[in-house]
Amino acid sequence: MNTRIVFLLILCCLSGCNSDSTVSGSVTLDGVPLDKGTIQFAPDSGNAEFTPVGTTIQNGKYRVSGPPSIPTGTYTVRISSLSDKTVTGEPILPPGPGAPIKPVVAANRIPPEWNKESQHKIEVKKGTNTFDFKITAANPEP
Repeated sequence: MNTRIVFLLILCCLSGCNSDSTVSGSVTLDGVPLDKGTIQFAPDSGNAEFTPVGTTIQNGKYRVSGPPSIPTGTYTVRISSLSDKTVTGEPILPPGPGAPIKPVVAANRIPPEWNKESQHKIEVKKGTNTFDFKITAANPEP
């Protein structure tokens, strides 16, 4: 066997590389499969050397299987699904003098406690991981 291949395999094992970890599951909003959206897994401080991993949600299903796969560890879950409706965003200060600009952005159908304010955690283990998320909209779309 080529020494470079052996070296890379050893390096991969020592660095915690686990190409066989997958994460999949379902997402419902008010009891109905989420038709479209995104899901992101942001690594917690214990595995902060990894970058966030995400994928799309279609018909209530998602799957992260790589490459790259998702390393083992604890992650914060963030789910978003933009609607066709728009809302006025947070004011942005333009460069120089002038009034703040309030951009128009797509409304998120998912409550903030599941995205920008999420405290929802999962623990990814080596192998196949299944996580289902049942979301209730605290405030229905405008």
